[in-house]
Amino acid sequence: MAGLPQLVGAVQLFAHDTYSQARRFETGYSDCSSFICKGMQAIGIKYPPGGGTTTAFMASPDWQVIPRSDLMAGDICVNVTHMVLATSNSTAIGQERPHVNVRTGSVENLMSSTGAFKCMRYVGTGIARADYSTGNATPVGLTDIPASLTHAAQWLSDTTNWFRTGMVILGALLLGIAVVGFEKSAAIGKAVVHGKP
Repeated sequence: MAGLPQLVGAVQLFAHDTYSQARRFETGYSDCSSFICKGMQAIGIKYPPGGGTTTAFMASPDWQVIPRSDLMAGDICVNVTHMVLATSNSTAIGQERPHVNVRTGSVENLMSSTGAFKCMRYVGTGIARADYSTGNATPVGLTDIPASLTHAAQWLSDTTNWFRTGMVILGALLLGIAVVGFEKSAAIGKAVVHGKP
């Protein structure tokens, strides 16, 4: 399987980002994982791994571990603290750290001092092919799993969405309690007005 070779061109759109974890998905800013997520979104993959973190990439069913010797453009090298995008079997690009920003170099140099890493290849669905000379991207249809199931699984893997869902449910419960309380108060009020305590 070819993975995502078009991702190499896509991340170039963000090659001038400034490193920031706090502002990682804002325009002009990224950290190592959001840098690759932005590239994925640019080629039409709407839902990168939940939360867009290194651990989310490592746990994602859309990425499969491959031998280091099989690494090719569009694959990733990742561990719990850092990740880069392979541009060939031996080179990569990645958002590095404060005051360094996006760099290219050998895979080993860009991953140095971060510990052992895995090489992974995209095996998900909903890949888009893009021509970055014109900026056009054309989505390719899903092959095995319907988009709604793929997106639902990825949405559920983002713990931020759990919090949001919990807040919506809590708000609905509080509203329900308020409505029931209002109806009881109204019923008591009617009874008092009609002389029935």
